[in-house]
Amino acid sequence: MQRKTYIGGITQALQGLGVSLFGFTNRSRGIMQDGGIWYPIGNTTNILQLDNLEEIERAYFQCSTLQTVILNKAQAATNGVVKIVNDAGKEKPAGREILARMKQPNLFQNYDQFRTESKIYVQLFGWHFVWYVRNAAGGFVNIWNLNPVNTLVKWKGGKYLKQTELKEVIESVQYRYCGNVIDIPLDEIYIVKDSTNTRSTDTILAPPIFPTSRIVGLKMVVSNNIAAYDARNSMISTRGAQGFISPDQKDSASALPLLPEDQEQIKKQFQEGHGILRNQSKFVFSPKGIKFQPINMKTADLMLFEETEDTMLRIVDVYGYKKELIAAMKQTTFTNQETAWKALYQDTIIPEDKNELPALWAGWKLEEQGLHVESDFSAVEALVPDPKGREEVNQIQINNIAAINAMPVPYETKINIAVLTLDISEETARKLISDATQTQPTATA
Repeated sequence: MQRKTYIGGITQALQGLGVSLFGFTNRSRGIMQDGGIWYPIGNTTNILQLDNLEEIERAYFQCSTLQTVILNKAQAATNGVVKIVNDAGKEKPAGREILARMKQPNLFQNYDQFRTESKIYVQLFGWHFVWYVRNAAGGFVNIWNLNPVNTLVKWKGGKYLKQTELKEVIESVQYRYCGNVIDIPLDEIYIVKDSTNTRSTDTILAPPIFPTSRIVGLKMVVSNNIAAYDARNSMISTRGAQGFISPDQKDSASALPLLPEDQEQIKKQFQEGHGILRNQSKFVFSPKGIKFQPINMKTADLMLFEETEDTMLRIVDVYGYKKELIAAMKQTTFTNQETAWKALYQDTIIPEDKNELPALWAGWKLEEQGLHVESDFSAVEALVPDPKGREEVNQIQINNIAAINAMPVPYETKINIAVLTLDISEETARKLISDATQTQPTATA
């Protein structure tokens, strides 16, 4: 496809942008006066081409299976309890202060909503920026997830594989919404990326820096899923032609045709009161003899249900979801669902969370404070061991606590040993480990 180019600065680049529901649309890219290339990430082409971010977003709202899988994964990710600890697994006051602040990242969202939105963007587009809006004192006014559809990136020219910092690759980032364009400081944004870091220069008109959306390879699958549901809806709501009405009277030569006024009278009766509801007529009366030949339009003959199930399986596979967790799946038992939930967390949610969470919290610069962020999914019901297994684990922990309490070492040393060997927080360790200098009973697990 031939692409337009133009010479000019930021003002000229924005002249071709039009306001739409999600911001502006632009089908072109441009060469800037300084030699850099302006790429409007997100444009409008034929529906379901999935070669740009606006079409990918549209597919999310049109394909119910895609939306179900992504949304369920996003909600599952919020079940992890976020912790900020040092390398020894200990919680520090600075970490607790950050956790308290992140309970309300911005004016409109609590943390669960913020995390869900980030997960949806990553799963749908492959990446997004998170913007830590700083105030004059160096703190944060708000923390926002930026929708890639509304993000304008000006790339620097050069060999992208040799750069080591974001500023060496990106000249500027702007965010657009409701006719407004905001310049985003590069030192206030961080990239949250999908763990499946497949990169392409063909899909989003950008250097291979950001991951390509997973659904780019599902173009036909998503299109077929939407088409199958649309066809089923059309058959249910309109049903099309239900049959042929033809004359049943003949003279010596041929059948006597229905006159236009006869046809209109039959159609009028049908439109005004015919139907299956209680107050509708079940009969249509004709002034002439007629016969009716019904048309057989069975949904099963079109195999629309098979198509929606097949496309669902393809989407589930790409996103690491489990088919047993999709509503109304055949041959799904409660035991199968329990196993599927456990596998979903172990194989998909937890590995993806380890990749995404540090980037989402990067604005706090935890590494500089000797801290890191992690999610604890141990309380998720699907991951809790069976009662017999829990009893064995509890007994082992009780024995280990007793052994640590009996050690002839200082109290603080016992605490450190408990944190490292039992994989518990410092706060929990102080509740379980006794201090010989204190007259208090030994706590049990």
